[in-house]
Amino acid sequence: MLQSAAYSLFRVAGADRNQGWVVIYDLGSTDAAGAAGEAFAQYLGTFGRTNFPADAQFTINQLGPALVFNWWSRSRASDAAPLEAAFQAISAVGERYAVRG
Repeated sequence: MLQSAAYSLFRVAGADRNQGWVVIYDLGSTDAAGAAGEAFAQYLGTFGRTNFPADAQFTINQLGPALVFNWWSRSRASDAAPLEAAFQAISAVGERYAVRG
């Protein structure tokens, strides 16, 4: 579902070169965003996790028809403070989908 969704890409100020990306997907409806959020969380809890460092933390949050995605890895961060602060702020907004695995 997310591959064909419109999205905007942002970067956390002060983030490392390969981290700090925030992706906001527009799924067009609350129901579509909910289904995509659940599917994305399941994917990241299984095979999708292999695309990230072992200590990566993920947040997928729904705000109406939008999904907000962010991840970070302490082991890959040269300065963890801005990455962790952004992750915590994003994690607190909207309905969060738990990534288990």
